[in-house]
Amino acid sequence: MLEELFKPRSIAIVGASREKEKIGNIILRNIKSTYQGKLYPVNDKVDSVEGIRAYKSLIDIGEPVDLVIVSIPRDGVPNFME
Repeated sequence: MLEELFKPRSIAIVGASREKEKIGNIILRNIKSTYQGKLYPVNDKVDSVEGIRAYKSLIDIGEPVDLVIVSIPRDGVPNFME
């Protein structure tokens, strides 16, 4: 279980954004710069982020994800967690 946290083979960034100044974009760019595994931006309003196909939801990824980073406004977190 800790292996997935410290050495994930795949990472989803929920709230990945096309807007460079938003935290979802900053996180994605930082991870993308050195990470070798699969990256899954999750944003229900766009088709891609930073040149990577975006998914509408975690379910749409269609395969297990080792690590999920949630970068959405705090008011949306309870709905996301459900």
